Amino acid sequence: TRDCNLLVSAAAGSGKTAVLVERIISMVMGKYGNEPVDIDNLLVVTFTRAAAGEMRERVLKALEEASIKEPSNEHLRKQTTYIHNAKIATIDSFCHDIVREYFSDIDLDPGFKIGDTGELKLMQSDAIGKVLEESYQAGDKDFFRFIDEYSSSKSDSDVEEAILTLYNFASSYPNPKKWLNNLCHMYEEENAKQWLDIIVDNLKEQLLECQRSVNMAFELSNLPAFDKYLKLFGEEKAYIAQMLETDEFDRLGRLVKAMDFARMPIVKGLSGEDELVKKRISSLRDGYKKTIKKLATKYFGRSYEDIVKDVTDCYPLVKVLVDLTLKFMEEYKSIKSDKDILDFSDIEHYALEILVKEDEEGNYVPTETALAISKDFYEIMIDEYQDSNLVQEIILNAIAGRGVNASNIFM
Repeated sequence: TRDCNLLVSAAAGSGKTAVLVERIISMVMGKYGNEPVDIDNLLVVTFTRAAAGEMRERVLKALEEASIKEPSNEHLRKQTTYIHNAKIATIDSFCHDIVREYFSDIDLDPGFKIGDTGELKLMQSDAIGKVLEESYQAGDKDFFRFIDEYSSSKSDSDVEEAILTLYNFASSYPNPKKWLNNLCHMYEEENAKQWLDIIVDNLKEQLLECQRSVNMAFELSNLPAFDKYLKLFGEEKAYIAQMLETDEFDRLGRLVKAMDFARMPIVKGLSGEDELVKKRISSLRDGYKKTIKKLATKYFGRSYEDIVKDVTDCYPLVKVLVDLTLKFMEEYKSIKSDKDILDFSDIEHYALEILVKEDEEGNYVPTETALAISKDFYEIMIDEYQDSNLVQEIILNAIAGRGVNASNIFM
């Protein structure tokens, strides 16, 4: 498959990276009817430096082997030289190169350095310590309620971990402050009700799977040997359809909890082939019985109104956590600025600022710099794509010369 977006999903050790290398070589050699591509016109993003180094070695080895087979191929000989300039790197390294080259686009002091892990952890600890100390001195009742709820009796380490976790999560979004501020709104009553709508949608997806299973069991029961099952599966089929027709959380809960699974009629004297069909029917029913019983206990222990109240009661605590995280963000940024130090999250966001701008509708569109860079690359390949975050996704789309619709981004 060529000339389109392509996602490959397969188990660990099944050869995804080997396929990726083969695709690189095939493009470089023009195996699939395309003009041969220079290796430095491909952007290959890996998850770790070790993976990038291994990828580079595997590509170089494959190029050298191909060159031996075709000694007169000047294009292949050039690639063994170009490989050293090829963009086979982690997304962090790629973003670092972008910021180093285009720092003037965002008026960034080029004298910055990347802090090491130990140094950054000490800065984070200092920043959190100062924020918590100031909050204790301010004496806000919601803050003390938050501390009582989420810290142990001996230290505030749990609170510190919660702040860092939320900070790191927010940093994976293009506008961390905006995302954090909007997070609080999800706990207001009118928005809290949306959570239940999302849950109902999720429940219906699971019930649709149950419906497929009961329909299949019903169809198999049409065989002469199993006509005793038809009434049972017809009733369960109708009941599941009734559940799927309701959008109201409490009513759906009553239906799910009230579903009674009668004993299956006894069927004897089956042939070997019919025994296999019987096992298939039993397996299908066991599957949707297990799912429905799990839904009953997992989702419907409390009423709609009680759940909404639980969510809205969390608002003051979430607001405290968000405020602490925002203050930590500012203090941490100030400490790093004083020492001309950046972390990789900073680098990603500076790269984002260089490569992307927002249009009037809030969509993320490539800058002139991004469009110029995109001309250097024939194709972008990503190893371990599932580990990329939203900032990285928008950056790579910009390098591909594409924007990202704001409606696809959870703010």
